[in-house]
Amino acid sequence: MSPLITDEIRNALWGCVEIPLYLRKGATRFSGTVAALKRSFLIPIILIPIIIYTIPSTGVYEGKSFDWQASLMLIQIILGTGVFAAMIYFFKAKHVTADDLRKCLTGYNWLSLSAYVVNIPLILLAVFGINTWDDVFAMMILVTLYSYSFLAYMIARILKIHIFLGVGFALADLMMGEIIRNVTTYFMLQHY
Repeated sequence: MSPLITDEIRNALWGCVEIPLYLRKGATRFSGTVAALKRSFLIPIILIPIIIYTIPSTGVYEGKSFDWQASLMLIQIILGTGVFAAMIYFFKAKHVTADDLRKCLTGYNWLSLSAYVVNIPLILLAVFGINTWDDVFAMMILVTLYSYSFLAYMIARILKIHIFLGVGFALADLMMGEIIRNVTTYFMLQHY
């Protein structure tokens, strides 16, 4: 791996640590190059099998194959990222540059790693039998809200917009993500 890519990964990992701590420098860690943006899409894709193997399937996902669940999650990632990118692009402020948009999308993809890592303590509570999965799923709602709060912070810092606008983008992403999950799950259950 080239030193440039190694530095890019190291900086992005530092961003994944600093943004959930609401540190200003975290927003400067992500690269705005097209190549970095393309590489950042690997992060949520790499997390797919990890999520499938660590979090048990419930409800409609129970009994579905790994390939089915992985396909569903991949479709959801592609649609969710596409909708987020379109939303940021069409409702951006006039001062936001293309480089800022790429940094924001790169950070968006990398922060999926942070969102998963903050769930690890809850997963371990269930795996070791300290809490039931039902208790853990209830607590994951709070962790999800925390994840969206640091997403809002990242959006506001990178795009240099007011925090309330960042919160609006994060809430819109949450809403659109839920719609995409419901529609894709319904479609996959009907046809596969």
